[in-house]
Amino acid sequence: MKENFYVFLDIDGVLWNEEYIVFLRDNNIPKDNDIETYFSSKSMTALNTLLNSLENKFKVQLVITSSRRSLLEKTIAILYKNNLVYDDKIDKTESTIKNIDMPRGLEIKKYLKQNKNSKNYVVIDDEVKDIKPFIKHSHIIDVKNEGLQLHHIEKFLKAKDVSVLNLNENER
Repeated sequence: MKENFYVFLDIDGVLWNEEYIVFLRDNNIPKDNDIETYFSSKSMTALNTLLNSLENKFKVQLVITSSRRSLLEKTIAILYKNNLVYDDKIDKTESTIKNIDMPRGLEIKKYLKQNKNSKNYVVIDDEVKDIKPFIKHSHIIDVKNEGLQLHHIEKFLKAKDVSVLNLNENER
């Protein structure tokens, strides 16, 4: 039986960034004025490559850490609209304890503790200052302001000794 591997995903700044939003606006792409539902195809390809590569070795669990988790069903629909290739349940971290906001890193640490996992996970985010005090650096993909890119995924997978598989290499 495969071990679990948790992928903690922020969305804003990860699956789209300011440069991508400018591109969309300049090209009048969003017809419905909901520009934040259009994710970068490069970022989605990178995410799908990560999930596909990890699934070769682990049972992958996608966990939303974004502020969008409060509308989880809508967020999941938007991910699939943007070509997410993932066929398991999508979960979320909890954002408060007794109405007190927690740093995102602490939310993730709590989630891992509840799921009895402290070694098989990655956190993908563009703002990691509230994550770093709680999560080992080797488990963080900091996309900064460029959005998630394939080079982030390749570097992480190489460090974890996991082969990079494109979707067409391992049909799901």
